[in-house]
Amino acid sequence: MGTEREANEKTSGDDEDASKQDAASIADVSVEVATVDHTLQKIYRKFRKTRRKPRGLERLQARLLSIPHLAVIIAAVLFVVVTIMWSLLWVFIFRRESNSGAYFAGMFRVANVEFIPEYRQDDSHEFVSMANKIQHVVSNVYKVSSVAQLYKQAVISDLSNNNKGGLLVHFWMVFVVPRLKSPAVCEECVEAIFRDSVHTSLMNRSSVGYLLGLPVDIDSILINGSQCVEKLHANLPGPSVPLNVFSSWGGVNCHVKLTAVPGSMIRLTVTSFLIEPSDCVSDALTVYDALLPMRGRILHRMCEPVSSSFSLVSTSNVMLLSFRMTNGNKSFRGHFEAIAEEACKSQIETQLEPDITGQIYSPFHPSLLPPQCFCTWKFETPNRALGVALQFQNYVLKPKELKGCEHGWWKVNEIIFCGSYVGHPTVFRIADHSPDVEFRCSSRNSAQPFQASYSSYNISQPCPESHFLCSTGLCVEKSRRCDGLDDCQDESDEVFCSCGRPSSVKKVVSSTGQERIVGGDDSVEGEWPWQVSLHFSGNLYCGASVLSSDWLISAAHCFSKERRSDPRYWSAHLGMLTRGSAKHVAEIQRIVVHEYYNAYTFDYDIALLQLKKPWPPSLSPLVQPVCLPPSSHTVTGSHRCIVTGWGYRSEDDKVLPSLLQKAEVSLLSQTDCKKSYGPVSSRMLCAGVASGERDACRGDSGGPLSCQGPGGGRWFLVGIVSWGAGCGRPNLPGVYTRVNKFTSWIYSHIS
Repeated sequence: MGTEREANEKTSGDDEDASKQDAASIADVSVEVATVDHTLQKIYRKFRKTRRKPRGLERLQARLLSIPHLAVIIAAVLFVVVTIMWSLLWVFIFRRESNSGAYFAGMFRVANVEFIPEYRQDDSHEFVSMANKIQHVVSNVYKVSSVAQLYKQAVISDLSNNNKGGLLVHFWMVFVVPRLKSPAVCEECVEAIFRDSVHTSLMNRSSVGYLLGLPVDIDSILINGSQCVEKLHANLPGPSVPLNVFSSWGGVNCHVKLTAVPGSMIRLTVTSFLIEPSDCVSDALTVYDALLPMRGRILHRMCEPVSSSFSLVSTSNVMLLSFRMTNGNKSFRGHFEAIAEEACKSQIETQLEPDITGQIYSPFHPSLLPPQCFCTWKFETPNRALGVALQFQNYVLKPKELKGCEHGWWKVNEIIFCGSYVGHPTVFRIADHSPDVEFRCSSRNSAQPFQASYSSYNISQPCPESHFLCSTGLCVEKSRRCDGLDDCQDESDEVFCSCGRPSSVKKVVSSTGQERIVGGDDSVEGEWPWQVSLHFSGNLYCGASVLSSDWLISAAHCFSKERRSDPRYWSAHLGMLTRGSAKHVAEIQRIVVHEYYNAYTFDYDIALLQLKKPWPPSLSPLVQPVCLPPSSHTVTGSHRCIVTGWGYRSEDDKVLPSLLQKAEVSLLSQTDCKKSYGPVSSRMLCAGVASGERDACRGDSGGPLSCQGPGGGRWFLVGIVSWGAGCGRPNLPGVYTRVNKFTSWIYSHIS
């Protein structure tokens, strides 16, 4: 205030000095200014006399416009804005974090409802009616339970059958759970509520009780939880959406829903998947061709680490990823994208020269084949004398039989063929200069892609004169026929050959006069140190052989059923002579069944088992690996071959032997093997005696057929006990997996 006043006084003094210097001019101006000021003062006084004091809104407005009140208003407005923003953050962020969805997939068996084919179609009237009925019952259970306020909904995702009869129900439940109440909806708690609701009847003393009038097998109830469900969306067209999941800070049990615009498909690319291999027991990724974890809509399962990139494609615009990873430095890296349906249709003209080739590919190649896809090729050769030859690397086409096609449906000039995967190249020839070829996907899950080289060929002479035409379509030099090697990949170049047939061996009888393993003898300790007894749920079930300190080899059919594929139920008894006296019992970490195993024909009947821990070196020499034969290995009549195991002594026997049994058998030629059983795969071999008095039997499956070269020396694993017509029947030898066909496959897993 002082400073302002001094400035005003200084200004007045200056004006006074100036007025003295120029009185006339200033006087004129001063009059003019005085007149204006006077007029304004009169108007102001008049206005004050006629204006009333402000009332109501006018009075409030006047007060608000004052400077002290304006500061208060601004502060109040800021307070309101901050409060609203905080509330929005709490509602949309912090509340979302505190209230999360808990998802549970479950299964149970309804005892009095039989499965009908219509239940496979989720849009059928029968499925909808039954699903609504069961869904109503499940919802009522949780609506009256202790978690009723948290329960949101239940969805019946699948209805299926099993070997116990009745109807298997697969369902999906959602809870909205505040963080503080998350223990109330733990996996065990949700399952306990369901079990407690099933009142077991004391009349029939069975496990079937009634859930609101619905007879439920209480032993079949299974509920699995999920910690999270995330949803990601991809546009078409658009860039790929990254997808990375980590479990370095704790275990992961999560579902990720992928969606794209309607009319498109989803391609998931897996760059890497770092987990501990455990046959999907603890670490796994299951990909579903739906937004619910329905068992019948599984696209692909990953139970082992993935180091090389691959892709798979859905059949619609949705896909569900179900992650399960235990604690540790484990991760998934990949991305997904929306893609358009592929127009797989082309017209191809082949060249005159047969060595000029082109390529055809499976739909979405190199991605895995989806369950539904379609492709057509129209071929045209230069003249009518030429046909079309298709050479596949790992695929074969055969005429369709009564059952459906499991790995590809083909129509070639109105004739239907079925495709299947094999471990060797094949050639499919079409004796037509202008054939139409149509392909449709038919696998339930994602299948391996295929590609084929196409070329022209001379219909009247498919192979050159110096070559032999194999049943696989391959052409091999005639000089390679009957050389003991399977050059055709199906033994067709060794059929009707007189060389290489082993001589028969006399029947072996034990010192006590009792026959074992159908005509065998008791073994002595350490005689067969690679022999392993595999126990399922504590009982002897199959045999196996030791390959290394942590790998065993057995038959794939031992693990073909869903429960038997779980390594947690298996144990390996090593260094055992008498049942129950194993020197070492090992837990199984994972089971690797050959990817081409066929449960109907027993082709590719081979599996590998990895132990959780290597057996201790101190067990030598009672535990030793058996030698793997090279792919060119052949067995002649001078080799000594022994089959061993704890299997039954005869086809009708009910008691297993106590001591490990051994029986000497002879290998038969593939021609004689086919005389007994008809078509057998080149990956099988027959061994036994004509009388049938020495043979493997039930309980020996997966065990070794070991052969020793002339003059003693190392023993080689030549065969794996696979199948046969009964046990010890005349002219019906045992059939074994031919191990030398799988040497490279074995080393690719155990190296």
